[in-house]
Amino acid sequence: MTAAEQRQDTLKSLPKHIIKRLAKHYIDNCENFCIHSINKFKIYKWTEFFEVVNTETFFIKCFDYEKDALNYCLDNYEDSKLSNQLELL
Repeated sequence: MTAAEQRQDTLKSLPKHIIKRLAKHYIDNCENFCIHSINKFKIYKWTEFFEVVNTETFFIKCFDYEKDALNYCLDNYEDSKLSNQLELL
């Protein structure tokens, strides 16, 4: 089992309010570890894995490689836009 899979299993075992608190902590205090920010997604690089945090829903997903984390963000790019042009009308 890879480090990212172990981390994802650990997150699954935690209550949702703890995951939300962890995600908020990352967003507020871990800018040095944030390597990419794509719309609502922030990618954090840790020693053995990468984590993608949705800044709106506080969902955390773990990956072994930066490429996989970026692909996840780009696959969900349309759904992650911060605003919709129609909202301005």
